[in-house]
Amino acid sequence: MGYFINLSVQYNINSKLYLKSGVSFNQYNLHIDYEYILQEIHQGDYDSPIDDLKIIGDVNRPLIFLNVPVMFGYKPIDDSPFSFSVGSYIGFLIDAKEKGIVKYLFIDADNPSVTGMKSEDDDYQTNQKEYANNLDFGISCMLDYKLPLSNKVSGVIFTKFNYGVVNVFKGYGTTKLK
Repeated sequence: MGYFINLSVQYNINSKLYLKSGVSFNQYNLHIDYEYILQEIHQGDYDSPIDDLKIIGDVNRPLIFLNVPVMFGYKPIDDSPFSFSVGSYIGFLIDAKEKGIVKYLFIDADNPSVTGMKSEDDDYQTNQKEYANNLDFGISCMLDYKLPLSNKVSGVIFTKFNYGVVNVFKGYGTTKLK
């Protein structure tokens, strides 16, 4: 879940067609819960394995982009407040900080229901900009409803879908923010 703030301008080509552009401040939020077990962990100077290590994580990774969309719009009925537009956007990465909590539990290999030492929760915050692409690019489509506020100014209620064609995280295969 994220949020955005959008400021746009529109140039009417005729009564049915228009070009729209502007700037949009977007926060995309990637939330990851994970749990895995490392078996036969060696602790300290011991040569033999002692316990399994269970690692539980709760990670929040917000990415903040400044997007510039360019949309081509169509109004099917001249006086209708509804219109549809398609186009593309380019995004510039502003911030990428990760916050999370990691818990470590040692599990008795002979009796998995018994946990041994538990470390303190590890709260952390780290900058992830080096792992994210500085540019994002994608396609957009939007359906909007125009609310006239005066002769020259109007507000818009809209729903918009962005499909990213660039992987925003480096080295994560097909991970895309949409």
